Amino acid sequence: MKHNLAGWKHFHLNQFNLFHAKVLKIQVFNGKHDKMAGNEVKILNQFCTHLVFADREMTPNLAPILDERFTVKRVLITYTANLEENAQRLKTIYNAHHIKADTHLIEASFEIPIIVEELQKLVQDIPYETLSINLSCANKLYTLGAFKAFENTPVGLYYLLPNDQFKWVQP
Repeated sequence: MKHNLAGWKHFHLNQFNLFHAKVLKIQVFNGKHDKMAGNEVKILNQFCTHLVFADREMTPNLAPILDERFTVKRVLITYTANLEENAQRLKTIYNAHHIKADTHLIEASFEIPIIVEELQKLVQDIPYETLSINLSCANKLYTLGAFKAFENTPVGLYYLLPNDQFKWVQP
């Protein structure tokens, strides 16, 4: 059975329960659960730490992390002061699924070198080959900063596209 997350875009997370988590968990990338290539599964499993950017829209930060093909052990939730409540909601949901989650306040910055330094410092103790960054909810400057900071490294960079497709920018 295929579940479409598009209708959940404005789902109020105070009502989030385990049934919905299971639906998200079986949501598939490209809508083809059983047809994923073995190499793609290997890529998904190597990334056990994910960095996400809290936003008003929660689905792009939930669907990939709760997908059963990922082996997610830890999530770093970055947020700006106005999104602290959403970051805490994400943390609560991840923790309910036995995923360690940490929140990190980031200051809104308009300088790419500062963003690059901030992101690299945030993940300095994480092996790059185990780290992936979900760019779906990052603003344009943080998207550019993440790409610049981790271009040509083993860090996975990805988006959850509006049609629920999982798009790797790298590797």
